[in-house]
This record gives sequence, structure tokens and C-alpha cells, in this order.
Amino acid sequence: MIFNNSYSYKHNSFPNSNQPVSVIANFAVDGRFIPIYFKYMGDNDSMTFKIDGVHYTKNKHDSIIFCCFITYNNIRQQIDLIFKYNECIWLLGEG
Repeated sequence: MIFNNSYSYKHNSFPNSNQPVSVIANFAVDGRFIPIYFKYMGDNDSMTFKIDGVHYTKNKHDSIIFCCFITYNNIRQQIDLIFKYNECIWLLGEG
């Protein structure tokens, strides 16, 4: 993956870690999936983010963590999206 040098980069922590989020994902016929958009619900508003890429994934016993890149205000940021298998929910937060 090649990153545009005109962007800054930082690891982002949204204020509400482990908050449920809405996600649009791409599913392959072999069962693999990756998130492509997510909607963050703040206290008074919501924002939709396009995921620029998935840096890596980490499997845990009850979930899969997607370490993703997004761009917000021309700053490339790293976030974690967690899919919980048993509950079938997505969380934004610390993996």
C-alpha cells in the first residue's frame, strides 16, 4: 500500500472507545469480509468515514480486529474496528 505524502499521519482515539458503530462491509464468496465505510455517532452529530485501507487484521476467540486507515481533515489516521462474532456487532475502539 502506498500512502500519499501530502497527508499527515496519526493514531486516532475517538472519544467513545468501544462504541457500537454502523459499518458497510465488502463480502467475498469465500466468507472473508472487510469494512469499507463506518458511521461514527457523536454526542450531537454523526459522521461517515470511508476506510482508505486495512493495515492488518487480528483474530481473537470472539472477534476480529481490523486496523484501518481513514482520512479526516487531510490527516491519515489509524483506527480499530472490531467485529464481535457472537453478537454480530461492530465496535470502534481499542483492540
